[in-house]
Amino acid sequence: MQRIKFILPCKGFSLNAAYYSTRKVKTKDCRDWEDMVLAHLLRIPELRPQEDFVGEVEVWLNFYYPESIFWTKQRLISAKTFDVDNSPKLLIDLIFGGCLKINDKFIRRIHSEKNPGATWAIEVILELKPYDDPDGTSGFGSGSNP
Repeated sequence: MQRIKFILPCKGFSLNAAYYSTRKVKTKDCRDWEDMVLAHLLRIPELRPQEDFVGEVEVWLNFYYPESIFWTKQRLISAKTFDVDNSPKLLIDLIFGGCLKINDKFIRRIHSEKNPGATWAIEVILELKPYDDPDGTSGFGSGSNP
């Protein structure tokens, strides 16, 4: 199993703001965000292409917001934060399509959180488990229903 962990010094981008009304063309803000994030990702040596990967991937994403944006004055989560399920897709596409060259169909689990922090940041942890892993196991588990 390969574990890759890194922190991006930027905020996430909501899928809701990624496209113009036709949902076919990405907005300029989205394209600018993608360019900036991809520039950061390409500097991470562990994110080298792995086109021949066959196995399962587990992804953890933690989106950090500055405390002043995350909380309202009543200490409730602010409407200024994105829905926790609106930010992963764009980032996953950049990591897997732009860097690793692994089809995101191999992602078995995604864990996504948003939390207050000192500043904007995205913590990313990837676990890549090839089916032919030498430890004798295959994948992350059976996935059977409880």
